[in-house]
Amino acid sequence: LLLVKMGDYRPLHHHEKRAKRMKMISIVLAVVVVLAVVIGCAVGLSARRPAKGDNGVINRIQEGSAKIAGTDTYTWGTSDDVIVILPDINGMSKEVMEIADYFSKGGFTAVVIDYFNGNPRNVSDPTWNSRFPANQSLAYSLGVIANIRARGYSSIQTQGYCYGGRVGVWLNSENITSVAIKSGAMAHPSSLVTSDASFIERPIFFQMPAVDGFNSMAPLFNATLTARNIPATFEMYPNTTHGFAVSATINPVQKAYAMEDSLLWFQHHR
Repeated sequence: LLLVKMGDYRPLHHHEKRAKRMKMISIVLAVVVVLAVVIGCAVGLSARRPAKGDNGVINRIQEGSAKIAGTDTYTWGTSDDVIVILPDINGMSKEVMEIADYFSKGGFTAVVIDYFNGNPRNVSDPTWNSRFPANQSLAYSLGVIANIRARGYSSIQTQGYCYGGRVGVWLNSENITSVAIKSGAMAHPSSLVTSDASFIERPIFFQMPAVDGFNSMAPLFNATLTARNIPATFEMYPNTTHGFAVSATINPVQKAYAMEDSLLWFQHHR
């Protein structure tokens, strides 16, 4: 089942993306001379001119590891627009870091939240689930995002994976208004319940594997969000299973498409 609700955005089918790229290459070649003139005129301007946020000049997050609001994070990029990445149970894995790097190269500041404090899921630890409940990770994420907002960044969006997908859905809900999140993309979110759809208040993009527990409730989510006029898109990626959007081995081609679709979504809603 491929469920897509068309709102003010939809991810392009991948053959359309390739055609679009070719068209864009032609356009770029046609205007390269004009761009050269514009760049030449701008040489005297500072490339580091401070950007303006709600509080004036942005107090930028330094790239690399840092504690934000007491929570470990890792940041790529210096854009005025932020994507907050909410990891799966593997925390700050190499794969999540590569995704953050991809988003930064796409024109965003990417901030990964380590709400596990350096303790990714250990299957031999029976206390792990009780030590890292999703509502605790929500609280940590709220603190980080509120801090980012207070620094003057005016555009904040979220990308959640699996465990982080549930946190991301909650962050995009009506009772989380102080952090001013613009939209969210959630790949194979876990542990959701159908009532969660009744509280979502911001545009949301669900990235669904061909086989996943969330798929059975996606039609209910779609119906609820449609009735409430919340822009939402559901896209299924063929030949994939739960975790594909992070894993390097399940289906690398579809993972790349999911990353590209997320980037297009964020560019549209920035």
